[in-house]
Amino acid sequence: MKTIQYVSVLLFGVALAAPAFAEDDSALDERVRVLEEKLEKVGEEAESSRPGTDRFLLRGYGSAGFVDRDGGDSTFQASVSPLFLWQVADRVLFEAELELELEDSDTNVELEYADLSYVLTDY
Repeated sequence: MKTIQYVSVLLFGVALAAPAFAEDDSALDERVRVLEEKLEKVGEEAESSRPGTDRFLLRGYGSAGFVDRDGGDSTFQASVSPLFLWQVADRVLFEAELELELEDSDTNVELEYADLSYVLTDY
């Protein structure tokens, strides 16, 4: 008789606990879904921050010179010409070159050239 009582109490306990387990499962499923979404966003951010994926390149060149003449004034000259390359979209490219010059006490800033290209074909 005691065995039947234990079995009936056990079955009653399982019957009461089943909805609680179901609620826990749905809550866990929701938490897992939220965490998977966050993980996907973090993965996308990590992928976009890899070198070579920003579509922007800064290059250029520079020069410097110093002249000291006997009995005359000395002169100093320096220039930097950065070249900006930007792939706006798969078929749109932008390129520009600035020239920054320092000569004695004068400073010059010039736009050497700028162009925007649209690629018509895949080749």
